[in-house]
Amino acid sequence: MTRAVGPILKTILFTILVPGSVLVLIPQRLLGGFPRPADGHLTWLGGLIILLGASIYFRCAWEFAVRGLGTPAPIAPTKFLVTTALHRYVRNPMYI
Repeated sequence: MTRAVGPILKTILFTILVPGSVLVLIPQRLLGGFPRPADGHLTWLGGLIILLGASIYFRCAWEFAVRGLGTPAPIAPTKFLVTTALHRYVRNPMYI
């Protein structure tokens, strides 16, 4: 786990900068803020889908950092092939 501290910190930085800016900062700037979603079943369903996608991303990023000793960023790829957790079933579960 000691060897994974650097990749974990790099993964956190990558997650804040890349997905964070693409999913939060840029849309917020383009839209001038986020409107409050309407209450209803579709809002809850959308929230559940977002949580599922985020949990898949965080699990894959964790596996990249701890098992592969790298990050999801193409600049700092993994040193070892990751074949555990979701990568056992799908080559790139973050695409799904």
